Amino acid sequence: YFGAIFAIMNPLVVLPLSNFSDEPEYFVEGMTDALISALSRIRGVRVISRQSAMHYKDSKKLLPEIAQELGVDFVVEGSVTRSADRVRLNAQIVQAVPETTLWSESFERAAVDVIALQNTFASAIASAIDVQLSPVEQTRLATTKAVDPDVYEAYLQGKYFGGQFGEASVRKAKGYFERAIAKDPSFAPAWAGLADALQW
Repeated sequence: YFGAIFAIMNPLVVLPLSNFSDEPEYFVEGMTDALISALSRIRGVRVISRQSAMHYKDSKKLLPEIAQELGVDFVVEGSVTRSADRVRLNAQIVQAVPETTLWSESFERAAVDVIALQNTFASAIASAIDVQLSPVEQTRLATTKAVDPDVYEAYLQGKYFGGQFGEASVRKAKGYFERAIAKDPSFAPAWAGLADALQW
């Protein structure tokens, strides 16, 4: 359709976010997962899976080496921190060969606007690697709702335990998703997480 011309990009990888402020692991890993998901919903962007990216958590390998192993041209790395009721995300895109920082930016939003933060990040990444967003994607990324920080916290805890598998972890995940839903039944990601937990 009109305007739908998408660049076919080599895959990029979002490395696990660095934790420089002693944030809980579930928060940092959950934010990494959310950013990968936000990028994956953009048609012109191909993203290496979370499972593959998580193999490089705390890795000492050089970025060109990671890029070669994963077969990607671009590596996204960054860090996330919280201060009072604010969330701050620092991120950069590195082109593997030759190793060049193509883009670097910081994003900060109120904790209730964490979804907007993730969508802004995804839009910026797409723009930095010359991927054209469709009008539908532009509208979707610009249209976000506020989310209670406690609801999002429970959701991230559910994602964290759900990713560990094992019966005990899955039961914990189910409980956290149910806690998020009880507080905000309109928060769709928690319902999706609960469906996954029940399936497991």
